Amino acid sequence: MPLYRQIVENDCPSRLLAQQQINRIELLLNQRKNHSRVFTYEYTKDTPIGFSYGKYNMHKVGGFFGMSVNKNVFDMMRNDCTVGDMPEVNVNFGWTIKIASPVWVFFGPGATVKCYYGDYKPIGLKDKIYPNKDGFPNDPDNKLVVGSDQKEGSVYTNNDTKANAAWAISPVAGIAVKYSYFALRLTYQYRFAMDTNLKDFIGQQAFSVGVGVSF
Repeated sequence: MPLYRQIVENDCPSRLLAQQQINRIELLLNQRKNHSRVFTYEYTKDTPIGFSYGKYNMHKVGGFFGMSVNKNVFDMMRNDCTVGDMPEVNVNFGWTIKIASPVWVFFGPGATVKCYYGDYKPIGLKDKIYPNKDGFPNDPDNKLVVGSDQKEGSVYTNNDTKANAAWAISPVAGIAVKYSYFALRLTYQYRFAMDTNLKDFIGQQAFSVGVGVSF
């Protein structure tokens, strides 16, 4: 940085570029001094494998990104999921704003995708039956028939591997507490199901807790 300062002080032709480099270096040094970067492990009931990374600046708006999944996502990659298994992925991003040390708020848009298996239809009818919140066919009138993979006309099977995706727009908001090298995040997520028939399956809200480090 001393070289860049000399260029600015001597009014060299490249002084504007040098000043930009000085500003960038000073910003990085301040972020390190204030431990502005935060990485946390995020736990949510249905997606316990998650993380968040962001910048929680002292004097300006920062940003963050988060993602969470469950183990059924990895099972789905091996085609091992069956009726009742529910692979789920959540992603979100947004902005962080300091309220008063050591508290920040954050908020932003997000998305949720949750898979169910099988194409469920009641016998003799064309209306599609959607899964309930537990991932099984919602069948209050007992119209469904459980078959096997080889049986023609079976309504659904326990080994059905046809994946159907339920989507939701999932904005998030929460608070973060950052002190020295320690960080804690509390997140609230609200879900707007793209198909209202699947709102009970995908759920309407979720909470997560994040614990990690600031550096």
